[in-house]
Amino acid sequence: MKLKNYQTNQSIKVTGPVSNLHQDCRHQVCTSTLMSLPAYDDQERSESQSYDELQRTSSEYIFKEAYEFLSMYQTAKGLSVESFRARLDAIKFEIESTGLYAHTTAEIEYGCQLAWRNSARCINRLYWSTLEVLDKRNITSNHEMFVIICDHLRMAYNQGVLKATILVMNREARLWSTQYLRFACYQELNGSLIGDPMNQELTKAAMKLGWNKPLKERTQWDLLPIIVQCDPNLPPSWFELPEDLRPIVFLSHPDPTYDAAMKSLGLRWIAQPFVSDKAVEIGGIVYKCVPFSGWFMETEIGRNLCDIQRYNIIPKLAALLDLDVTAAANAQLNVDRIYVEVNAAILHSFQQAKITIVDHHTAAAGFMKFMREEAKDRGNTPADWVWLVPPISSGMSVLFHQEMLNYVVRPRVIDQCDPWTYYQPFQMYCNDVKISHIRRNTYFFKVLRIACIIIGLAVRAQKKQISIHILYASTTGIAKSYAEQIRKRLIPDGYRTTLAELDAYSFHREDKTQAVTIIITSTFGQGNAPEGGQQLEKWLKKKMNEIDRCMQNQGVNFSHLSYSQLKKSLQWCTYAVCAIGSSAYPSFCGFGKLIDRVLQLLGAHQLVPLVTCDALHFQYRTFDEWTQKIIVALKKLDLHNCETQLHQQIPLLPSCSSPISSASNIEPQNSLATFVRPQYIPLNFDGKIDEISTTQQVGPFTKDNPYNAVVLKNIELIGAFNSQYDCAAESPETRQQLATVSDTIQNESFILSECNEARKDEYHSVRLIVFETVGWSYCPGDHVCILPENTIENINAIILACGWQLESKLLSDTCSLACLSNNKYKTLREILTWFVDLTSAPRPDMLNIIATYATNTNEQRQIMDLGKGERFYENWLNEKPTIIDMLNQFGSIKIPIEDLIQLLPPIQPRYYSISSSNFYYPNQLHITVSVVTNRTPKGSVREGLCSNYLQRTTPMFSQDYQKIFSPHSQKPSKVRLFISPNSYFRLPGQESLTSHMMPYEITKVDSLLPLNSPILMFAVGSGIAPFRSFWQEMQTLQRLCSYVKVERILFIGVRTPNALLFAKELQDIINETNDRRLLTAIIPVYSRARPGTKKYIQEVMSEYKHMVYSILIQQNAYIYICGSIQSCLDIESALASIIQLCHPNKLTQLEAMNIIKQLAETGRLRKDMYG
Repeated sequence: MKLKNYQTNQSIKVTGPVSNLHQDCRHQVCTSTLMSLPAYDDQERSESQSYDELQRTSSEYIFKEAYEFLSMYQTAKGLSVESFRARLDAIKFEIESTGLYAHTTAEIEYGCQLAWRNSARCINRLYWSTLEVLDKRNITSNHEMFVIICDHLRMAYNQGVLKATILVMNREARLWSTQYLRFACYQELNGSLIGDPMNQELTKAAMKLGWNKPLKERTQWDLLPIIVQCDPNLPPSWFELPEDLRPIVFLSHPDPTYDAAMKSLGLRWIAQPFVSDKAVEIGGIVYKCVPFSGWFMETEIGRNLCDIQRYNIIPKLAALLDLDVTAAANAQLNVDRIYVEVNAAILHSFQQAKITIVDHHTAAAGFMKFMREEAKDRGNTPADWVWLVPPISSGMSVLFHQEMLNYVVRPRVIDQCDPWTYYQPFQMYCNDVKISHIRRNTYFFKVLRIACIIIGLAVRAQKKQISIHILYASTTGIAKSYAEQIRKRLIPDGYRTTLAELDAYSFHREDKTQAVTIIITSTFGQGNAPEGGQQLEKWLKKKMNEIDRCMQNQGVNFSHLSYSQLKKSLQWCTYAVCAIGSSAYPSFCGFGKLIDRVLQLLGAHQLVPLVTCDALHFQYRTFDEWTQKIIVALKKLDLHNCETQLHQQIPLLPSCSSPISSASNIEPQNSLATFVRPQYIPLNFDGKIDEISTTQQVGPFTKDNPYNAVVLKNIELIGAFNSQYDCAAESPETRQQLATVSDTIQNESFILSECNEARKDEYHSVRLIVFETVGWSYCPGDHVCILPENTIENINAIILACGWQLESKLLSDTCSLACLSNNKYKTLREILTWFVDLTSAPRPDMLNIIATYATNTNEQRQIMDLGKGERFYENWLNEKPTIIDMLNQFGSIKIPIEDLIQLLPPIQPRYYSISSSNFYYPNQLHITVSVVTNRTPKGSVREGLCSNYLQRTTPMFSQDYQKIFSPHSQKPSKVRLFISPNSYFRLPGQESLTSHMMPYEITKVDSLLPLNSPILMFAVGSGIAPFRSFWQEMQTLQRLCSYVKVERILFIGVRTPNALLFAKELQDIINETNDRRLLTAIIPVYSRARPGTKKYIQEVMSEYKHMVYSILIQQNAYIYICGSIQSCLDIESALASIIQLCHPNKLTQLEAMNIIKQLAETGRLRKDMYG
């Protein structure tokens, strides 16, 4: 075929791929303007959903590509057939042995030259054969990488006569820097940016790694450090380039007027590009770190300075030059004039500095020469017209008129993901998730909400109505949200409803007036009640005990008078229970099931059967179906008639029945009219600027009245800080000490895991946060609840999305929305910072209301489809979308900020196990925080709100308790928190301790039991947190009273020795003499200590089965397990297996599990799970 140039009217005859008969691309859909090249059949998807050639495993593909590349290499270098076959055989043998093969230096050099030659987006390929290649695949450390990069900079710069060079490092190395020289971008508190916006994410990554500039020293021309990572299993390092390797060209202009304007702005740019974020594929082998140097075409720098999304200097220059660049003056072409002069200044400045640069006309002519040579040499060359045509005076360029073909030829240059987006300390890799493609049904789905039921039902006399009490108990706010929703559905039908927490309602009352009680509750911990339901839980358990005693006294004779009285005590009550939870927990919806069981035993009548809403399986849809059954049942009860006898007319609906009439074949349709906006509080301002209160904090401290604790220390626990412990594993004396646990198990071998081959990196961050809590008391095992705050980035994003200016003074004025927080947070900024949650995914009920604010009909329908809470919504949730993501996704949503604030859920407290003893550290409270960063299936990075908030707090002291002084240092952070007692996970004998007992008092009660009780402890990862409070508490007790020697064993499961938290404290405990040692043995289990092997606690437990059985059964030990849900269940199963194997009666697995169940019921097995 022929490619015609419509300027010269000449054609170039070429051969090459044609996609189909019509010569278009991909079924008549052109993808030429996409920034990233589309996928090809042989490409695989990575977890980030980007096309990842970097993890290719197919030996067949690699050998095929190796053969094709070696054939090209043989032809170009004139190799003999014998040499070609010998090399091919060697490559084949290497691939069969290792799955990969290694190129020679000559092959690397030629492969890189071909990759540049085949790069469709490069205009300077005329010089591809002159490319110099530095083969540095032997580097083994980050420092070596940096030294080589410095050498590369010097060689390529060549005193201003720039060279085309490429540096090839080992296959696994990565350069985080997208170019060697990049200008930083900082985000100010008001949301504005300083620097090059293109590098905002890279700047954030550098700051997370420890690089920073003091606030007063920051400019828009700060060069970022070089960030290198020679091995993905090692953490990256950053290095500042020396001054002699920072070539910068300051712009000047031959015209004094333009020259003065440009110099006043301090315009400059780097002298040479070093592209370092691309990969190169040569013969099936991909090299991820191949920084390439060349020289600039002046339009590249011009766009960097002038593009609106970059430095955007044209408005600033226009103001200095007194030129009008508004839309009204478009006809004057002032924008074009300034843009051309900026390019002229760039060429002038580089020429004055005697540094190589090329103008776009010369570059275009060079490409045309290259294209003709390629057509003669190999028939064609790939060319991307969109990228090659210069952005300035395009129509005057010969390339604008030239036809081109774009296709893939190997060797080639490949785009790859930025490494900080999948660096595991910044985020945890998700498991491979394949999201099925969901067909979009053109018909409407089932109706989810019926906000107004049969408007024709007149509102009857309120006094004659039977009350409907909607009660909730909630930890995260979901149960309360559901309770509010069901109340909104009932009010339009004239029902008299009340909304309250469970504990605010009394089931034990003299007034036996009939009432309907709708209960929505979550479950906390091991099937226990959340806040707001704990008093009811005590009452229910008391009633259960009374029933049990009655049944034991009379066998199963239910005619006994006491039981008959109990059975009639709640006959006045008609109830329905919706239990919310996650089936990942063994006691799924335990509290809701307890309520249902006891109410039935006490004679209450079910309105509809108990429903369990699983967070892992269409929770909202289950709730919605249950709500509709409630509505149907209430209609049949005719509650508007005060003479109704509820227990005689209960229309019990089977759990599978549908609230929609079976006689109807019409599927209900969603309509915006169905979803009514709530009554909003209007936004008003009183003109007063909120002043920070300085009054002293007064308890009791709760969620509504949290304590503002000063952060004393904020320490990273992963890494070298924990390296002291591993020496114990190497000492024969230490091993011998651990080998003897007690006289009964002297033959057991306690050997700590070897760690010589342990990797230095850990894939996450764990922080020790120390708070000042003067006068506070708490018990080991208790939780502290943290109320986080939203980031300034998220706050500003919401403000902008709602059409406000960040500098608006009204944001800091007291407003009418202060009543939402009982006047605790008075301004819009305070409310957005401390009160509403900006990071949780919007719930279906909220989506249905937000849909009414969308001005685009298609977007309205999509949002309503999400509001159904079905599969479409569940798949949307996989990306963990925030309200900000939603507003960005559906751009037609125009919602006032006051409406949005009233729709958003309040920030809920996050629970952390306390990892200190109040007696060991008076006036302090410690927590261990595993910093949460997740990667969604589509590659988005989601940071946990609370853990990342705590990570960013500013402490008062350094790690060694030196006060932090710096002219730029911030005041120590204050964190809102309160205590949540957790008697279920306290030390033996301390379950009923009050939080106000002093150390000398605890020696007078049963709290000495921790020293007298054998204990088995199992900690997984940061699950060691409560056990630290345990051993500190026992150390205090040990000093106050005589020591009793019992067995206390601690199993710890971590990835590598560097991840072993509180290693130095554990080492000190191990170093104690045998007669005073607090813990008999500490057994760390490293799941990633050696590459390719995994070992977990439950596997190591079997090696010590006789010891575990002896302490557990024969010595009546208490068992404590803390970790993720699955790890706790695995450890529990391992305990059952040990009992089954070691029990003299040869128990079955079921019998062994029953023993474990009995241990849990009697309080000897206690779990603190998270997940």
